[in-house]
Amino acid sequence: MLCGTQQENHLATGSWFNQLQPPFDNPAIRRALLSGISQSDAISAAVGDDAALWQDKVGFFQPGSTMANDAGIEVLTSKRDFAKVKTDLAAAGYKDETVVLPVPADMPLISGMSEVVADMLRKSSMTVYEQTMDWGTAVPKDAL
Repeated sequence: MLCGTQQENHLATGSWFNQLQPPFDNPAIRRALLSGISQSDAISAAVGDDAALWQDKVGFFQPGSTMANDAGIEVLTSKRDFAKVKTDLAAAGYKDETVVLPVPADMPLISGMSEVVADMLRKSSMTVYEQTMDWGTAVPKDAL
């Protein structure tokens, strides 16, 4: 899970794994990938390097909300270790399935984050196919 908050207008943005489709239907694969995620890289690709505009080290719930907490956040705040991610993916049963990543070209915020996610997945030894499309085409793909 990637999440950041643009402080100025409280825009929450995120990216998540489609748990209905292989290989992300395997919880062990989703857990293995968490060690490769850099929230700061993703959110800065979306809104820029001025850290006053965004926040990383964010869990499932938006910062400042009543449910926000730091439980389990260490997997996202520890050093990125792609060798470990590759080992964990193999142990989880990743079989070189192609990951299709919709990239909405007309949504710069999400498009920037998508590029970072694609890079992270490739560094983790996953096969990634980026499908560039408009936002209206990308949204229904979440349900597939």
